[in-house]
Amino acid sequence: DLKSIYVEGIRNIDLTDLLYANELGYKIKLLGIAQIRKNNLINFVYPCLVDKNELISKVSGVFNGIVVESDFCKKSFFQGEGAGSQPTATSVLCDIIDLCDNDPENDIDGDGLCADEDVCPYDSENDADGDGVCGDLDVCPGGDDNLDSDDDGTADLCDLCPNDVDNDLDQDGLCGDVDACPNDADNDADGDGVCGDVDVCPGFDDNLDSDSDGLADGCDVCPNDAFNDLDNDSFCADVDDDDDGDGSPDFLDTDDTNPFICLDSDLDGCDDCISGTFDASNDGDDADADGLCDLGDSCPNDADNDADADGICGDVDTCPNDADNDADADGICGDVDDCVGIYDECGVCAGDNSSCSDCAGIPNGDTVEDCAGVCGGDAVEDCAGVCGGDSVEDCAGVCGGDSVEDCAGVCGGDSVEDCAGVCGGDAVEDCAGVCGGDSVEDCAGVCGGDAVVGGCDNVCGSTAVEDCAGVCGGDAYVDDCGVCDGMNASQDCAGVCDGTAEYDDYGVCGGTNECLSSSPIPQNTFTILSNGQVLYHSTNDMVGFQFDINWCSDTNLCPANSEENSISSVSGGDTENWTIQFSNNSDSSEILGFFIDDQLNDYTLSAGCGVLMVLDFTGNVHSISDGDWSGPGAVPLDLTFDECDGCENQLGSEYPNMFILSQNYPNPFNPITNIEFTTFENSFVRLVVFDINGRHVKTLISNYLVEGSHEVKWDAKNSFGKEMPSGVYIYQLTTNNMISSKRMTLLR
Repeated sequence: DLKSIYVEGIRNIDLTDLLYANELGYKIKLLGIAQIRKNNLINFVYPCLVDKNELISKVSGVFNGIVVESDFCKKSFFQGEGAGSQPTATSVLCDIIDLCDNDPENDIDGDGLCADEDVCPYDSENDADGDGVCGDLDVCPGGDDNLDSDDDGTADLCDLCPNDVDNDLDQDGLCGDVDACPNDADNDADGDGVCGDVDVCPGFDDNLDSDSDGLADGCDVCPNDAFNDLDNDSFCADVDDDDDGDGSPDFLDTDDTNPFICLDSDLDGCDDCISGTFDASNDGDDADADGLCDLGDSCPNDADNDADADGICGDVDTCPNDADNDADADGICGDVDDCVGIYDECGVCAGDNSSCSDCAGIPNGDTVEDCAGVCGGDAVEDCAGVCGGDSVEDCAGVCGGDSVEDCAGVCGGDSVEDCAGVCGGDAVEDCAGVCGGDSVEDCAGVCGGDAVVGGCDNVCGSTAVEDCAGVCGGDAYVDDCGVCDGMNASQDCAGVCDGTAEYDDYGVCGGTNECLSSSPIPQNTFTILSNGQVLYHSTNDMVGFQFDINWCSDTNLCPANSEENSISSVSGGDTENWTIQFSNNSDSSEILGFFIDDQLNDYTLSAGCGVLMVLDFTGNVHSISDGDWSGPGAVPLDLTFDECDGCENQLGSEYPNMFILSQNYPNPFNPITNIEFTTFENSFVRLVVFDINGRHVKTLISNYLVEGSHEVKWDAKNSFGKEMPSGVYIYQLTTNNMISSKRMTLLR
C-alpha cells in the first residue's frame, strides 16, 4: 500500500537497496502516480517494496494517461479508460530487478561483475592463468599464451616441442631441438654418423672409402679403384692389367691413368700411345726438335712452345715474349716498350696524376689544406696558436688581452659616450627610455605610475581599512542591533533587537498557544466525532495520515459484518487540497490522506488545531486501529472517537499505545549513540537506520521481542562495516501495528 512509498524518489535507488529488499524477501516496483491539479496533469514515480510473487505489471483504477521515463523502465506511456472527475490513478510500472544497467546479459558468466565492468565477461574465472587472455578465448588455459619460445604459434605449456618450431617434423617422438637427426625418422639407422635424409649410402658406413674416390665402399662398384674402371672394360683397376686401356700393360705404362701416355719403345722421342692406343710405328715426327712429337705437340713449329703463355704459339705470335701482346697498342711489344701505357699529366708512365695533384685532386693545382686539415679551408691560427681560435691582440699588444681604446682614443681608458653621444657625458635614459628624462617607477614597478604605499596594511596600492573589530581588512560589521560582528544574535524571532518575542508550541513567533484554549482536544491528539468531523490538535507539521475504522452492526454486535457500514464521501477541512482515499470492507473502512510533491511543503498541514476533514458515513464506530501520521518532525498522535453506546465486544475509546520510541542519546554523537524504546505487548520488532535520502544503512534489530524496555547501540557503521559520514540519519521502529521514526545527527 502507499505506506510503503519512499518519497525520496527513484534517483536514490542503488544496489544496496536491491540487496536489502532481496534479504527481506521483497522486490522493488516503480509506482506511477498521476494527479490533475488545477487542470494540470502531474506525474510522480516512486519505488515500492512488494512481495516477490507480485505480478510484474498491473494497473488499478482508471486514469487518462501517464508518461514515465526512467533509467530502469526506459520511456513508457500508460493510457487508461479516462477518469472523468476522478483524476487520481496508480499503476505499477516495472520491477527493479536489473542489477547490471548497461549489461543486457546481466553478468552472463556469474562472476559478480557486470559486462560493462568485467574485463572477461564470458570467463567466470577472469583469466585464471594471468596471461592477459580471457579463459573463453585462451588457447592454452593454465599457461601463458604470450610465452612461445619457438614462435610456432603454440604457447609453450601446450606445445609438445616448445623449442622446436617444426614440432618433431620426422615424427620419431624426439623434438627437433634434441633430435640428432630431426629430418630422419630412423635416426641414422646404419649408425655411420650421417642422418638418413642426407646419407649418400644408406645401410653402409659413409666414412669407409678405401680408394678415396668420394664413394663409400658399400656403394662403390670399384671400392679399391679410385678411377672406377677408367677404361670401362668392366674390370676395376685393382684386377685390370691395363687400367687406361691404351694397349700397354700397366707394368710397362709410365702413366696407367692416361691412354695417351705409355712408353717410347722405339726411342724416336715420341710416345708410342700418342694416338690414344699403343702404336710404335705411328707415333709421328718432331718438326721443331723440342722433344715432343708433332702429333702430341700443341706448338709443333715452336720450340719454345708459347714461351709467354698467351695461348699463341711463338711461330705466329707478334709479340712472342709479351703475354699482353702490346697492351698499349703503340706498336711496341711490352718486353721492349719503355712505357707500357701512357704518361699522366705529372709525366709518370701509366700514372694517375696523384704525384702532382693538390689536396683537391687537381694536377699541378695550388689548393692547400688550412690549419684544421680542410682542403681549401680558411681556418688560421690566432695569436695564441689555436687553429680557428678568436684570440687577438688588444690595443696594448697583449694576445687575448681586454684593453680597448675608449671614446677618447686612450688604450685602457674609461671614457664612454652617454645616451646623447657625448664622450664623457653624464646624460642617462629614464625608465621610459628617454635620454635625460625624469620618469621613475612607482611602488608597483610601473614607469611613471602613481601607486603609493597605503592602507592599514601599508601595502603598495592598498585601500584596506580596519573593520569594526579593529582587524585590518576584516569582514566584521555592525549588525542591525548596533553590535560589532553580532550577527543579529540579539534579535528575537520577530527581528526586534533585544525583543522578547518567542516561538510558541506551534512554531508561531510571538504566538499565544491559542489552540491550547480554543481546541476541545488535548495536544497531539485527533478525535472523530459522531457527526463525522475529524478534529486534530498537533504541535508538529504533518504531510500524511492513515487509520482504519472498525464498525459495529446496528444491533450493536461487534465487530460488524455488513456492507451497510461504510464511508460514502470525504469533504472539507484543512486537508481539502490533499488526496484522501478510502476503501470500505464489510467490517472496517481504511482512510488514507497524503500530499506528495517535489519539495514536500506546498500543502503541509502546519502545527495547530481545527477540522482535519468531514466523513459522511453510515454505521456505528466500534474502534480505530492502524493509525499512523507522518511529516517533518511529526510525533505519533493519540486517537479518540465517539464510541457507540451499548456496543458489545467494543475495545474501548482510546487508541492503545503500542510502543514508545525515545530520542537517541547522546545527540549529536560520535561515533556511538544509544536508542531506547518500550513495547507494551510481545511483538515482532524491526529497528532500521536510513540516511536522510531514505537509503537503507543498517538493520539494528529484526526479531521477536517480549514487552518491556529495550536498548541498542549504533556505532555509525553500515551493514558492510563501513564508517558513515557526518550527517542526519533516520532511525525507524516498526511493529505489527505501528511505525515511528526519529532523527539523529552524526558529527565526526
